Amino acid sequence: MRQLFGTNGIRGIVNETIDCLFALNIGMAYGSFKKGKIAVGRDSRISGLMLKDSFISGLLSAGCEVIDTDIVPTPAIQYYIKDNPSVKGGGVITASHNPPEYNGIKVIAEDGTEASMDEERKIEEVYFEKKFNKANWRDTGAYSTLNIIDHYVEGVKNVLDLDSIKCKDLKIVLDAANGPGSLSSPIFLKDLGIRYVGINTNIDGTFPGRNPEPTEENLEMMQKFIKNGRFDLGVAHDGDADRSVFFDEKGRFIDGDIILSIVAKYILEERGEGTVVTTVATSSSLKDVVEEYGGRVIETPVGSIYVARTMMETGAIFGGEGNGGLIFAEHQYCRDGLAALGKIIKIMVNENKSLSELVDEIPRYHIFKDKMAVKSIDDRKDIIEMIKKTYSSDERAQTENDGIKIYYGEKDWILIRESGTEPILRIYAEAKNEKRAKDLLDYGKKLIKNGIKNNYV
Repeated sequence: MRQLFGTNGIRGIVNETIDCLFALNIGMAYGSFKKGKIAVGRDSRISGLMLKDSFISGLLSAGCEVIDTDIVPTPAIQYYIKDNPSVKGGGVITASHNPPEYNGIKVIAEDGTEASMDEERKIEEVYFEKKFNKANWRDTGAYSTLNIIDHYVEGVKNVLDLDSIKCKDLKIVLDAANGPGSLSSPIFLKDLGIRYVGINTNIDGTFPGRNPEPTEENLEMMQKFIKNGRFDLGVAHDGDADRSVFFDEKGRFIDGDIILSIVAKYILEERGEGTVVTTVATSSSLKDVVEEYGGRVIETPVGSIYVARTMMETGAIFGGEGNGGLIFAEHQYCRDGLAALGKIIKIMVNENKSLSELVDEIPRYHIFKDKMAVKSIDDRKDIIEMIKKTYSSDERAQTENDGIKIYYGEKDWILIRESGTEPILRIYAEAKNEKRAKDLLDYGKKLIKNGIKNNYV
């Protein structure tokens, strides 16, 4: 059977691979087996309204009761679903960090986490076989609207105990990517008495300020603000505000792996022990910190759903990915950009340290990332399998998680894995020595080239 869902829902270019009819049919497929109340939201993309309304129409035709939250951060609708047992699931029309021509559909489970692969397969099965369960005209669903932003903001503040750290002397630069973070983060900062300068904090689905992916290259304006002013922190969200990336007071972009390590260290210092879950692509700096403070690390395939589900299964206290997606077990089992911001503020205030001081306490590694295109999505797996076969008898290679990860010594490694959404292979390389890391990255690219050559001959 063909596959619609990738590592983070369904994604595609609007009116090419994703259009109103597609969204309608996905809504009908989901509603055919998921009865009851369904909450639906979207990010700020200009295509979001038409796709959201189409998706809702499909749900209503199947007899579901729909609660329309309109433009909200993805973690806000997840929190609302988790906090309201009468709601049986949800959907978010979002393409997260992708450019404005993209959009997508993310399905949310009854507990507020991303839908399981089993649930996604059920949707695909109904969709492809057209086994839609259309309701009798008397039983077509009810529809209502609801503003959940304030409920979400209060939830983050309460769970992280942030009302106790009112700090009027902090000054922050906030870049909300013209997305739904524009609605939640300013309220959050004002409630905490924190002064901020907003960049791209108006809703605009064309993303005129910058690409919604919060990389250092896309955040040059923030860097200039911080360097030219007296700011304590810079924070930037992605297109649906489930991630946050940070700059310190010197204007330095802080790698997401370092942020993971700072938060893990603080949580373990409080609790004394616990499990932290991350992916195979995360820097060894996290493992160093967690083990130093009495915890253990579990690695999963890349993707927040794998991290969240593993956290739930193991009772982990914290987890996340190096892309700015942090998951707090006491809050909810999904990435939450606002909670990440709140936690970093709390750590800075409670520790009475600047972000740069917190960063300098973390062991540093050099990690480099690249990607290589292949002919098609199907070719990714063939090339990975060819590389795995080469290392089948090599004890340095780990192949059970995601792609192939090859260790050179205790801490130097290469990871080669398939992209979940594109016909590309991703390469990661890390080492204590910068030149060594670059050399490993080049070697990883050479392995892929050899695999491509053999695969295409």
